[in-house]
Amino acid sequence: MQFYIWVAGLQNELLEQIIASELPGIHDTLQEVHFSLAMFTTTWIMTLFAKDASWPVAIRLFDHIVRRRSADCALLRVILAALRIHEDRIMAAPIDSGTLNERMTGLFRSLDAATTDRLLLLAV
Repeated sequence: MQFYIWVAGLQNELLEQIIASELPGIHDTLQEVHFSLAMFTTTWIMTLFAKDASWPVAIRLFDHIVRRRSADCALLRVILAALRIHEDRIMAAPIDSGTLNERMTGLFRSLDAATTDRLLLLAV
């Protein structure tokens, strides 16, 4: 189990760097309110979204990830795509750690079939 936690930690560090580069608004906002994205991404990574998404969505995301040559990259791309799709929702005022917590908790729960299609297109 410790190995998986270590791997999730590495993926979180890489994801933080990618978000800083690709989604600087989200990154800067998270930094301003001292909000750690790892609170959510660790669960997403360890469970492949099974805990947070509906079963049909989780199965589609899992299928997308395992069909890729590099599952690690595919996993991070899915997370990045979800953040891109929900960027306006994440960045909407007011921004504090409690509000961000609520918004991030519902990120994958709010995915319907059409939004999942869009997410998977962005994640390629």
